[in-house]
Amino acid sequence: MQRINIYSATVGDLQSLAMKAGRIRLKNNELYVRPHRSGNLVNRAVESLVGLTTTKRQVLLTAMQSICARQGVNFDAAMKDGLGKDAWARVESGKGDLKADHISKALDRFTQLSDNRVIEIGDVIGKGGAGRVKRARFHNDGQTYALKEVLENKCDAPGLKEKRLEVQRREVVAHQIAARTRIPGCEVSYVVDTQGLVNYVPTGDTYQVMSLGLASGDMGINKDKMAALNSEINRTNASLVQRGEDVLDEAGRRRIKEAGVKPGFDVFAAHCADPTSKLSVLDWTNGLRQIHLAGIAHRDIKPENYLLSSKGVWQLTDFGVAGAENSRFYSAAEEITPYATGNGNDWQKAPEWLVSESKQGSGYYEVGHKADVFSLGVAVFRHLTGGRLPFEGPPEIWSSTVHTAHYVDRVISYANSDLNLTFSDWYKQDTDVEIPKEWQNFFNMTLCPDPAQRASAEQLAQLEIFQGLQANESDLRNELLTRAGH
Repeated sequence: MQRINIYSATVGDLQSLAMKAGRIRLKNNELYVRPHRSGNLVNRAVESLVGLTTTKRQVLLTAMQSICARQGVNFDAAMKDGLGKDAWARVESGKGDLKADHISKALDRFTQLSDNRVIEIGDVIGKGGAGRVKRARFHNDGQTYALKEVLENKCDAPGLKEKRLEVQRREVVAHQIAARTRIPGCEVSYVVDTQGLVNYVPTGDTYQVMSLGLASGDMGINKDKMAALNSEINRTNASLVQRGEDVLDEAGRRRIKEAGVKPGFDVFAAHCADPTSKLSVLDWTNGLRQIHLAGIAHRDIKPENYLLSSKGVWQLTDFGVAGAENSRFYSAAEEITPYATGNGNDWQKAPEWLVSESKQGSGYYEVGHKADVFSLGVAVFRHLTGGRLPFEGPPEIWSSTVHTAHYVDRVISYANSDLNLTFSDWYKQDTDVEIPKEWQNFFNMTLCPDPAQRASAEQLAQLEIFQGLQANESDLRNELLTRAGH
């Protein structure tokens, strides 16, 4: 029978004990769980009549309060929140037995770490393909952090948990190396700080602790407007979309023409001229400079992976598919195809689909620093246009399939176009929209189809568009914080 000493036990010990079904008891300064009622009929009769005396109950509750108090957990408040005030009042007054599942329910939002720190877990603030990110508060310092957990994999294959843990460790190592690196002459970090992996004692699960971002880089994307437009296109063109034809019917095309709107472009000019947008893009670029100096390729650059720090600086996070500068990915497809690569990136931000990117051997794709730069161009385009992607084409060919093969085909078509044609020129021909002149160099240098001619992050940071921002940088960062609601 598992017993824990009330003078040395931790919150994690309490949680571990509470995983045993039964009633909590205290004897000789040790807590334990009595899994079932006594088999002796006389003893059962006495228990039913006497129960746990008020004195013993109070001692028991005091012992558990003390265990929690040593690590900053308000036991009474936790029990009220977990059980509800009425149920807790009944238990506290002796009208109900104190069961292990009561403790488990009350403390299930607290995480006991291997170094005896306690985290109070809050709401989910992000979710991706590899896991969830929750808000969390450390009781030892009262600070709020982001806690990244790996979603439980139900597969019982041998060695799966160890393999998953090793992948998580590699991610954290790459993240820590990137966070410790600094751009020469710059004390600011453009990578989210991480405290590494911590262990949850009761279950043995691991989590990554990181600084909490106040907002993500997609906060300026008008998702409602984009969804509304796509809904209209889908409604007017449902039958054609089902057949895979990416064109609007005549009525839908006429409505868009009569409205005189090019969705997404109405915010382009405003965002491009906004100095806070320029500072944000410079921060995003500096994030690449920092990790590239560390010899790391991120390979998942997108607005959502930039978080705004409490100082108003955009910082890069999520190193789940990061690796050495020019690591190779293997395509799961039977042959090399632009539609299937090994890192699972969304098509809208996957530079390895450019047919001019390096391929090594059958099914291998090399995805390094120049791939990050291309993805940066896509991310910034999306940011400045309120949600558009650079290869969607004009509104009259939009449909719900822009994120499928249609979009990839357009990327390939662009990559195979005249290499003497800049992205800005190609885009004007493709959409009849001219990119604001001061941003043309940035997009020409990031979205260049030839990786050999594509700029480095270091070169991008020296562009004229970013010069002069230091004069009122403090005001601009405060403006970013205000827009993020802080």
